[in-house]
Amino acid sequence: MVGFLNSAVLFGLAAAAVPILIHLFARQRRKRILFSSISLLTRLETRRMQRLRLLSNVLLALRILAVLFIVLAFARPVIRAYSFFHAGEAGAAQILILDRSASMGRGDLFEEARTRALAWAGAIESGDEASLLFMDDAGPDPVWRRGATPLHQDISQAAAMPVHGDLTPLIPQIQDLLKRTRQMNKEIYLVSDFQSGGMGRGEDSLSQINEPVAVFAVPLAGPDGNIAVSGGIASQILHPGQAIRVYVVVRHFGKEAVDDLRIRVFLQGKAVARQSIRLAPGETRRVEFLVRPESGGPFDGSVVIDEDVLPWDNTFFFSGEVPGRLHVFLIGHTEADLKALSIALTALHGREGVFSITAFIPGQDWASMLREADAVFFSNYPYFSEREADALRRYFESGGGAVILPGPNMDIPSLQNRILGPLCRTEVRGASAAYTGTEAHWSLGRTDFQHPLLEDLFQNREPQIGSPRIFRRLELAGTGGLPVLAFRDGWPLLVETPAMDGRMLVFASGVHPEWSDWPYATLFAPLIYRAGLYLAGRDAVQSDPVFAGGMLEVSLRPESLEGGFSVIDPEGGRIVLTPEIRDGRVFLALPTALPGVYRFFQGAREIALRAVNLDPRESDLRSLPPDSLRIFFPNSQIHVVGPGEALASAVRTARWGREFWRVMLICGVLLLISEMVLSRLLFRRARQGR
Repeated sequence: MVGFLNSAVLFGLAAAAVPILIHLFARQRRKRILFSSISLLTRLETRRMQRLRLLSNVLLALRILAVLFIVLAFARPVIRAYSFFHAGEAGAAQILILDRSASMGRGDLFEEARTRALAWAGAIESGDEASLLFMDDAGPDPVWRRGATPLHQDISQAAAMPVHGDLTPLIPQIQDLLKRTRQMNKEIYLVSDFQSGGMGRGEDSLSQINEPVAVFAVPLAGPDGNIAVSGGIASQILHPGQAIRVYVVVRHFGKEAVDDLRIRVFLQGKAVARQSIRLAPGETRRVEFLVRPESGGPFDGSVVIDEDVLPWDNTFFFSGEVPGRLHVFLIGHTEADLKALSIALTALHGREGVFSITAFIPGQDWASMLREADAVFFSNYPYFSEREADALRRYFESGGGAVILPGPNMDIPSLQNRILGPLCRTEVRGASAAYTGTEAHWSLGRTDFQHPLLEDLFQNREPQIGSPRIFRRLELAGTGGLPVLAFRDGWPLLVETPAMDGRMLVFASGVHPEWSDWPYATLFAPLIYRAGLYLAGRDAVQSDPVFAGGMLEVSLRPESLEGGFSVIDPEGGRIVLTPEIRDGRVFLALPTALPGVYRFFQGAREIALRAVNLDPRESDLRSLPPDSLRIFFPNSQIHVVGPGEALASAVRTARWGREFWRVMLICGVLLLISEMVLSRLLFRRARQGR
């Protein structure tokens, strides 16, 4: 649509009548006198006058058009690109989305982005509303502001951060802002490197802006060729004296091979391993290292590769905890049902080893003390009351772990109806005995050697397991379990199943002699020992990765609440935390902004370590075309502001449209020049005719 920025000048179009008036008043009336002797000359003169009259009319048209074009040029005509409802004289609601994610930290990319954003803020006029959003979704509250001063301050103080940026979480904020403005002109500006991991997915209608707005993409290009490192602790069960397997994953996103990339592993600040590898373009390589903590308790480490264009993903942090003293409850029908378990748990280090054992038999109140247990073993326990089932439910809600071993005295209906069914979706189809005969038993079949209970049990040698003889068993089924051991006929012998926020290991057969000879099998003692570590040391290995910009949560069971809780972040700053207490456990939560190791304290005592790393989606520096924004703005036009185009100019274009007064003025001048040339020609011919 064509409009005018200075529409008052359009009254000057009346000046186009001046050439017409001059033409009319300047015409001379000729008297007609007839001479018979010059009739031939009269016909020649008539034809010459017709040509002169045509040239005169052309001159008149040129003068009229010249006046029209010059007046229109001073009226400043514009072409509006995106809406005919927008009034140029009205203000605008402008939203700037500034990408300050990790990928913007390479080279001087963010400095360029800041310069572009400040130019945008400088073009804001008094009647405009403006809002600034950051793609990491951690900036100021999305509010409309008038005036450029506060926006200048926020942009000047912004810096690239080691966090992931995604446009998708900002869509609800943008929708809310657009609903809260009455401006007719609505514009969105995105200054970003359009890194592929930050564009998210906008196919969902909830992640789209269906209102037509003017969207301006300001793509920035930085250096590429990034190499990223990630990894973790491969060993899921840690115990004193054991070497820990640390795995490293190195990804090469560049286009040139790297011949000698150094990988160094640090543990507690000391270099403990190193290796050099070669990477082809686009290659991903996994490398494992064995490290051994010097003592028990929490430990931290890092894996470092050579520097490149993106420094934040050249270091991977990890943390864990070699368990000290773990409190285990053994609960059974008689002490004989617990003896084999007690021996298995203390065989390696004795009574003063890792496990502190408390035994219970029916009649002793273990339910009220359950919050003190790091792990619970039930062996041939006869009956679960409603009170005990409720205590177990709260125990699992706080992340507890338990082992179930059946026996001849266990009440299967109470086990099914109060424990397995409600808490872990595991079903007991029934109890059965092996076929009759002197050697009647079931034997071990399939074994999952990748499960944490077994994966480190046979280091550097071929797994060999002597099968126990099972005389009676429960037939376990359900949708929530993961079979670890199975019989030859396919029924599971050991199932791991989630139970609320904790986990449960359910055996199909127990240690009672009427059910099996489990205690005499070579697998029994290490399996029970590792089961205790696996359940009690659920926080020994950080299972779920935490990325900078996310929430870090820690669950603890301290002896008291004295001294207060705090955390020291990777930069050394101390933050006081307010704990949340549920069922005897303390939950600490902290929003993170930096990769590194966070050290949690109770008073002056360090109680936990947690590692935070860069989101791996930031490592792939490949960019998407700006037109990819269309999935978020399906009903809007996407305008790309190129590297040589000033953002302030784009703001004016978005507000008023694209001006073409220069074209009008040039046309007017050319018409005047043409009129001068043609009038001279006409004058010369008129004189020759006289």
